[in-house]
Amino acid sequence: MSCVTSILRRALAVCLFMTLLLSAAPMLVVHAEEAEDGSPVVITLDPGHGGKKSADGSTGTGTAAAEKFGGKNELFYTMSISAYCKERLEQYQNVEVYLTRENNEDCPGLVERADMAKAHGSDALISIHSNSASNASAKGAEIIIPNRNLHAKIGEDSEACAGVILNTMVEQTGVTRRRIYTKDSGSAKFEDGSVADHFQVIRHGKLNGTSVVMIVECAFLSSPEDYNNHFADEEKLKAMGYAIADGLAAYYALEPIPAMELIHTSNDELRY
Repeated sequence: MSCVTSILRRALAVCLFMTLLLSAAPMLVVHAEEAEDGSPVVITLDPGHGGKKSADGSTGTGTAAAEKFGGKNELFYTMSISAYCKERLEQYQNVEVYLTRENNEDCPGLVERADMAKAHGSDALISIHSNSASNASAKGAEIIIPNRNLHAKIGEDSEACAGVILNTMVEQTGVTRRRIYTKDSGSAKFEDGSVADHFQVIRHGKLNGTSVVMIVECAFLSSPEDYNNHFADEEKLKAMGYAIADGLAAYYALEPIPAMELIHTSNDELRY
C-alpha cells in the first residue's frame, strides 16, 4: 500500500510541475527568430517621399490629395508618423531604429533607401505612406509585401509581420482594414527569370536580403473620413505611428523598457 501511495505522490508531483511550467510559458510566440547572441533587432523606417525630387527622379512630395483637407503633402504626414513610430519603438528593449530621412527637405532615391536598410544590417525595412484615390469613399489601411519570387521566405516573413502590424493598427486606431497584397512588375524580371516586384523599395529590399520588407499605406488622405480620423492632428498621427511600432514589437517579441528606467525630460524627450 505504501508503494502505491509513493507512486501516486510522485505522479501528482510530476503533474503539478508540468502545470506550473506550462502556465509560466507564453501562450503565443509570434516570431521566434530572436538572435541567440542577444544582438538587437534592427529596423529601418522609411518616411515615404521627401522635399524634392531625388537624384534618380524617383520620388518627390507625394500625393497632393491632402491639399484638399490639411494643406500638406504626403511627405509631412509620413515623416510625422515615422518619427512617432521610432519614438515608440525606442521604448522597447533590444532594438535599434533608423530613419531613411529625418526632415522634409531630404529625399533619398528608392534604391538608396533600400541600401540604407542594408547598410544598417536591418532585419526589417518598413516604408510608411498614405494612400489616395479619385473616389473619396475609398478608405482604410493596406500593406504591400514582396511576392514569393526569387526569395520566397522574405515574402512569407513579410506577410506574417504585415498581418500583426495591420491587426494592431485596426485595434489601436480604428482604421478600416483593407488588405495585404503583392504587386508584380509589368516588365522587370529577377535574375532567375521570375517576375519582379513592382515597387522599387520592395524589389531592392528583397534583392539586398532584408528579411522583412513592406509598404504600409496608413489610410487615405483623399478620404474626408480617414483624414479626420487619422491625419487631422498630431495625436492622430502619433496613434498611427505607435500602432505600427507596437505591431513590430509584437512580431519580434520585444519587451518594454521597465517604466522606472524611462525618465521624461522637460521637452518630452526620452532619456535612458
